[in-house]
Amino acid sequence: MRSILIIVMTIIVCKSYGQTFEELTSAAIKAEQENDYRHAIDFYNKALKLDNKNYFIYNKLSLMYYYLDNLDSSIVYSDLTLKIAPNDTTALYQRGHCYLDKGNYQKALDDFSLSFEKTKKRNSDASFNIGKCYFGLGNLDRAMEFYQKTLTLEPNDKYSFYELGYCYASLLTPDKDNALKYYSKAIDQDKNYYDAYFNRGLLYATQFKNLKKGHADLERSIEIRPKNQLSYLYNGMLYRDEEGYGKAKEMFNKVIEFYPNYAVAYYERAVTWSRIGILNMVCKDLDKAESLGYTKATETKKQVCK
Repeated sequence: MRSILIIVMTIIVCKSYGQTFEELTSAAIKAEQENDYRHAIDFYNKALKLDNKNYFIYNKLSLMYYYLDNLDSSIVYSDLTLKIAPNDTTALYQRGHCYLDKGNYQKALDDFSLSFEKTKKRNSDASFNIGKCYFGLGNLDRAMEFYQKTLTLEPNDKYSFYELGYCYASLLTPDKDNALKYYSKAIDQDKNYYDAYFNRGLLYATQFKNLKKGHADLERSIEIRPKNQLSYLYNGMLYRDEEGYGKAKEMFNKVIEFYPNYAVAYYERAVTWSRIGILNMVCKDLDKAESLGYTKATETKKQVCK
């Protein structure tokens, strides 16, 4: 997923504020650079008392709260900026990210679109996020239009390549060839792009029925993120479907080693034991999955564990 654009702003300091304002903003910036966002907020708020119309400070506060995952507070400070400076693209962009993270795609779209317009349609990050909003709203055609637009502004953007692949794979009738094309373009830009390898692996396995390439991509995704449960889980399910039960169990065992409370892994390992024909192990794993709240395990237990 594309990381939020780091907003770099120069705090305007009037000489009339004196050293105190400079010290406060300098301390805030230092705390921010050290990822000490709560102290940064304290310093910015103190600086704000010296000038409650300084919308640069409001933008900084909005960003600090965003980093703390306090989206509502982040929106409040973006709103305060926009009351003072209605055309401030930083505040629009920042608020758009908050709404996007909250799943309010229409409000996010409104903010990113306005930000894009006010930057004369040259902001590739705003364009990309408009695509994300349209995808969230279920309009894949418009999403792809803006990912392509982003690529005209930033031709080697791996995130746009990946999202285009994901859009083509998500169509009601998946366009597997274009999905493969864009996942591969994303990988060309970054040989350690986990999401692109993971999704291309699933595409190879499910749409092209090429299990060899599917395993290769999933195993590459494991090399990139050795503790990501989904890569092991789906790789195990593929091995099981081709009756490689030993490899399947190895994958599920690894997931459970890393995530002992991951109910789905116990359930899928139970299905594997069932294919092998070892009933006592089936029921043991189903018991564990059920104890972790996986309702599908309860339903299966009624059928196989008498």
